[in-house]
Amino acid sequence: MTLSTTTAKISHAGNGATTIFAFPYTFLANTDLIVVLRTTATGAESIKTLGVDYTVTGAAVPGGGNVAFGSAP
Repeated sequence: MTLSTTTAKISHAGNGATTIFAFPYTFLANTDLIVVLRTTATGAESIKTLGVDYTVTGAAVPGGGNVAFGSAP
């Protein structure tokens, strides 16, 4: 049996006001997502923590869900 994997990457630009960002791919568990914030000016990246920095809705829903930040990036 062959098992294939696909890495899906979505990028959004923060504007300091928007807190909810769509993730339009099916994922099975909230912990399947890794959320990274990148500072445009420096390219520095920081991995955010589920339940602390953001929440996720839409696990196991065809078409994906949303990542919601407590404060807008």
